[in-house]
Amino acid sequence: MIFFLFIPFAISAHDKFILVTVPKCGSHLIIHVLYEMLHKNDQRQLRSDYQDFLHELMIAERRGTYLSTHQPSSQEAIEFVKDHGYKVIFIIRDPRDQLVSLMYYNQQGYWPQLPISQLSQSEQIEELITGNCYGYQAYEDCFSNRLGWIDLGPEITYVTTFEKLIGIHGGGSDELQMQEIMNIGAHIGVSLLRKRCQKIAQAAYGKGVHVSKRNDRFMASQFF
Repeated sequence: MIFFLFIPFAISAHDKFILVTVPKCGSHLIIHVLYEMLHKNDQRQLRSDYQDFLHELMIAERRGTYLSTHQPSSQEAIEFVKDHGYKVIFIIRDPRDQLVSLMYYNQQGYWPQLPISQLSQSEQIEELITGNCYGYQAYEDCFSNRLGWIDLGPEITYVTTFEKLIGIHGGGSDELQMQEIMNIGAHIGVSLLRKRCQKIAQAAYGKGVHVSKRNDRFMASQFF
């Protein structure tokens, strides 16, 4: 008697890599894209200190998956990644739109240490820019302190953007999205045909991802 094992999807082989995201720049979007591409869940680093980075990276290695992190670009983290042969996928977005998204996120009460939701929207924007009241500046404390990952160079770090990856459902371009998914795959050794990229794009948007560059860009345009 012959038995056939049904496997619903194949797990794609890939180079070892980490995903570094700037907060509020499309982390969930790219995680869903990578899930549809690799059929693997990420190992998520929830804190941003170096020892936790190493600990979660070792767990990801044991699980045969990849680490997703907001880890700032400290010299020791960058050197570790370079010395151990990891590639990096790094996602950013227009910092003006990131600031607006950060404001909306904070309004939901996730950061009680930054109680700015009682302010008017224009005052919240000003506070996130200047940090005058609570000492937190969105660009300096949440954006620019991660840009050092780019300095590893294109052979190690592939830089993608929220604007390219969001696709037409979020106010972007299908063509840019297809090309970006293909580029991300190529960077980690996964060759993708256009039809597969389309399936990845269609499946990724909507799984907890309902962001739109239109809304944040419109709001940011009122202030910047």
